[in-house]
Amino acid sequence: MIKEYSENPNTGTFMRYAVKDQPALRPEPYITTIDDYTTRLRFELVEAMVNGRIQRFSQSWLDVDKKMATDDEVGSYIRKTTFLKAAAKEIKSKYSDTLSIIKEAHRYIRTNMTWNGHVSYWSASSPKTIFEQKTGNSAEINLILIGLIRELGFEASPVILSTRSNGAVFMEIPMISYFNDLVGITNIGGKEVLLDATDTFLPLGVLPDRCLTRIGRIVDIKHANWVYLKPTLTRQVKTLQYTLDESGSAKGSISYSWQGELACRYRNAIQKSGIKKIGKELIKQPSAEVGESKVENATEIDKPLIVTTEVSYEETFNKAGDRIYLSPALGEALSVNPFKYEKRMYPVDFGNPSEEVFMANIKIPQGYVVESSPATQIIALPEDGGRFTYQVQVHGEDIINVVTRLQLKKPIYSSEEYPYLKKLMDMAIAKNGEQIILKKK
Repeated sequence: MIKEYSENPNTGTFMRYAVKDQPALRPEPYITTIDDYTTRLRFELVEAMVNGRIQRFSQSWLDVDKKMATDDEVGSYIRKTTFLKAAAKEIKSKYSDTLSIIKEAHRYIRTNMTWNGHVSYWSASSPKTIFEQKTGNSAEINLILIGLIRELGFEASPVILSTRSNGAVFMEIPMISYFNDLVGITNIGGKEVLLDATDTFLPLGVLPDRCLTRIGRIVDIKHANWVYLKPTLTRQVKTLQYTLDESGSAKGSISYSWQGELACRYRNAIQKSGIKKIGKELIKQPSAEVGESKVENATEIDKPLIVTTEVSYEETFNKAGDRIYLSPALGEALSVNPFKYEKRMYPVDFGNPSEEVFMANIKIPQGYVVESSPATQIIALPEDGGRFTYQVQVHGEDIINVVTRLQLKKPIYSSEEYPYLKKLMDMAIAKNGEQIILKKK
C-alpha cells in the first residue's frame, strides 16, 4: 500500500492511499459481498472539538454497548412496550411452558406485523405507533418482539449485526458503522435461541438468509457480548417416480420436500406466484410436459413444505438392439457445477449447512430386466466436511431405486478447501450421469 501524507494548519490534514499490483477480483457464487475481499480503509470518528470542548465517541466495544443499550431507538425502545400487556396476558392464559409461550409470542408478532423490506438496527417511531401501523423495519419489528417476551417475564435482548450484503464485522476494531440490522436473542431451557419476526414463514430460532454472517453483538449492559449467529440446516428431498415404457416415454411425478430457511423461501414464492408457476419452475428438463401441482403444509411452518407435480417425458433413453441405456435421473439430479474455476481467492459461503437427497423410483418396461447398474459410491471431503453418496437397488424384476445424498456440513469452506469441494461436485455430477442398462428377456 502506498501512503501520501500532508498537513497544513490552515486547511487540515490530507491523506492519500493507493494499492499497487492488487490481484483482480472476479465475481464468484456463494460470497457475502465482494467488499469483504477488497483492500480498503474505513474511518469512524473517535473524538471531535465541539464548542471548544473535546467530545468523545465510541472507543471500545464497552462504549458501543453503553451507547446502544441506552439509546431511545434501540435499548430503551424495548422498555416502552406496556401496550403489549394484554397480549402477554392472553398468551400466558393459553400456555404454561417456556417454549410454547415464546413460540406463541413469535407467532403473534410475525403474523400481526408486516416487514416493510427495510433493514435497520434502530427505530424511527415509537413501538406503539409501529405496532398500530402493523408495519415496520427489521429493528422495529424485532424490538417489539423482544419487548413482548420481556412482558411475558423472560429475558430477551437485541443483537445488532451486519447483513451478508453489508459486509463483515471485525471484532478487533469497535465501530458502530459495521452494523445495519437487528434481531433478538432469548434463552429456552438453557439454550440460546435467536429471534427474527420479519417473515411470516420463518420458524422460531431460524434467521433469514441475509443475517447469516457468523457474529452479532448483544446490546445489553448486563449481557453484552459477541454471539455466534448459528445457521440451521437446510434440507431438500427430491423424489422422482415414473413408469417407463418401451417407446421411451416416462410418466410420473416429482415431489420436493424442504426444511429450514429453504422451506421459508419457497413458502414465500408460492404465496407470491402461486403453486402452478412454482411447480412448473421446479422441473429442470425443458422438454418435460408439466401437469397439476399440489402443495402440503403451505402455512404449517414447523412441518416440511411439500410440493408434488405430475410430469411426463419423451425420448428418455437410447436403445441399441435388445438393450436400453437409461440415465435414471432424467436430467433432474445435480448436473451443473456452480464452481467453474480451478482456484478461488476467497471462501465459499453458503450461509447454511445443507443436505440434498435425490431419489428415483422407476418401474421398467415389461419384458426387460436390469443387466447392469452403477456401483455404489461414497465421496468424502477432508475432515468430515461433507460427502456425496450414490446407491442403486433393484427390487424384483421391474423396480429400480436410485438414492443420492449430497451433504455439505459446513456453512463456510475456506479457499484452501475449495479444490476439494469443486472435485466433489464434479464427481457427483459424473456419477449422476452414469447409465443403467436394461436387457430384453
